[in-house]
Amino acid sequence: MRNPRVFIDANCIYKLYFRSLIFTLTKNELLELFWTQTVLAEAAKGLGRRFPQQQQQLATKLRTYFRYFEEGEVKGFEYLIGSLGVGDPSDEHVLAAAVHARCDYLVTFNIKDFKLANHEDAFPLVVSPDDFLVFLAKSQSENFESSVIDWLSRFENPPLNALLAAQVMNSAECPRFSQWLNSKSATIDRRLGQFSGRD
Repeated sequence: MRNPRVFIDANCIYKLYFRSLIFTLTKNELLELFWTQTVLAEAAKGLGRRFPQQQQQLATKLRTYFRYFEEGEVKGFEYLIGSLGVGDPSDEHVLAAAVHARCDYLVTFNIKDFKLANHEDAFPLVVSPDDFLVFLAKSQSENFESSVIDWLSRFENPPLNALLAAQVMNSAECPRFSQWLNSKSATIDRRLGQFSGRD
């Protein structure tokens, strides 16, 4: 079975921990990640509003991160804009890119904005980050758990374990994934210690 093709919306890129987890899952080949320059610019603009003193630095970091996933950049989707019936017309470019790239999932925190789309019965399936992570946890359980450990091992200052990550992801509007982390915390933290050499 092939890995899911996933388009990520700008509002998902805002969130550091979710963004880094998606990058890790992509690197470990649990999904194929798709994005556009427009989405990346929206994410950089949103981060700049939250951290105005670091606006340029954050935009540069985002561009650097996404260079590692340049094969997922979607181009030539503009012909679909205006024909999809998205509830918020300013979001139509997101669905247009996901449809053009033949993605299986469009991951966004703004599901309601896509409810009126004419393509809602076709791909991509519009899902929340929380639902998508839980789906991967169930459908690719062993590889997903290993990737979560890989993800957690990347945080060193301060370090992040499963219980702390559960709190962070709950605050990041991923309560079901937070519950999954809590339920797996003993196993994950034991393996994390072996993986990273933490005490």
